[in-house]
This record gives sequence, structure tokens and C-alpha cells, in this order.
Amino acid sequence: MITTLLALIGQASRVITLALLAGVLLAGITFFIRYNPRLRKLGLFRTALSFVMTGIIALLFSRGVYYIFYPTTPQAIYASQKSDAPSTPKIKKTISIKNNIEQDMLKYKHWSGTYEPSTFVIHVNEKEIEPGTQKSIPMIDGIIEVRFDYAFLNGKRKGAKIIVFEVNNDIVDLNITFNWRDKWQVLIDNAKPVKEKKAKFNITLL
Repeated sequence: MITTLLALIGQASRVITLALLAGVLLAGITFFIRYNPRLRKLGLFRTALSFVMTGIIALLFSRGVYYIFYPTTPQAIYASQKSDAPSTPKIKKTISIKNNIEQDMLKYKHWSGTYEPSTFVIHVNEKEIEPGTQKSIPMIDGIIEVRFDYAFLNGKRKGAKIIVFEVNNDIVDLNITFNWRDKWQVLIDNAKPVKEKKAKFNITLL
């Protein structure tokens, strides 16, 4: 897209340059005819010359518009070929993920005391995995998304997060744990957290 945009800008600049040159040429000829006593008497010649210059300007303008909307520069051709190239096929596979989050991992220590969430639910690629259970999860291009919803004090304090993980294609088993003090909070062995997404707590879980 950037290459095509640059090509369009280049073509537009050429059109503007040609238009300016044509304008200067027309102004020069008009000035020469106007202040030349011999040519000034030849009204027919001046009219014909005006028609010729008008035709030249119209031709330059039409060619410029054509190049703007139908660029044929090497950059534009390359951009067109690149956009038409077939996309890389996605790698799909199924991995086994176990929820190894224990109740002690979910305790949140605060200066006012230690609190346990009244609600805590884990989803991997939109599939819920209950504590101590294991599920087969479809994965595309080595990416999985882990979402967790939590609520303390029966919903007085609640939230949700989505953590995106990269997984090597040769990995077939994953284990999920949890730590409130960790930057990502959700921990998966043999997987690398790469991004966090904002999410809104699923109120139906209360």
C-alpha cells in the first residue's frame, strides 16, 4: 500500500510539473504575440495558436489523470503483484492444555489481608478449562489466547484480561499456572507471552 501511494505521489508530481511548464509556455507565447505588432495584426494566427496550446494542455492533463488512476511505474506494478500473491497458508494443529492453577495461587495478599476470588474462570481460545482438567484446544500459527475472569467479594471488585501466547509448533502439551505478582499473571510452560488485551468481566459468571 505504501509503495502504491508513493507511486501515485510521483505521478501526481509529474503531472503538476507538466502543467506548470505548459502554463509557462502558453504565457510566454501569449506575451510574445501580444507585444509583437506584426503578429498582433494576424488575429487568425493568434486564434489558431490558442487552439493548439489549449489542445496541448488538454492532452497533458488527460495523460496525467490516466497515470494517476492507472499507474504503470515499476513500484506500482510490484505493489500490484505483491497484493495479488497468494497468502501463506496457516498452520493448524491441536494441543493439549491442562489447568494446573491451584487455589493457593489465586490468593491475593494485600496490606489489609489475604483475599481469595469468589469467581475465577479460565478460557483458552474461547474454551473453558476447569481447574485440574485437561482439554484439546485448536491452535492456528502457534498462537493461543488465554482469558481469565475474576471477582472478589462477590463482584465488588472484578475484572478480566486476555494474554496472547506464542507456542512452538513442536509443542503438544501445555500447563497453565497463575501468579498475581507476575507481569502477565497467567503462566504457561513452553509458551511465551507476547501481548495483553483488555477485556470486560463476564457478568453472567456471578
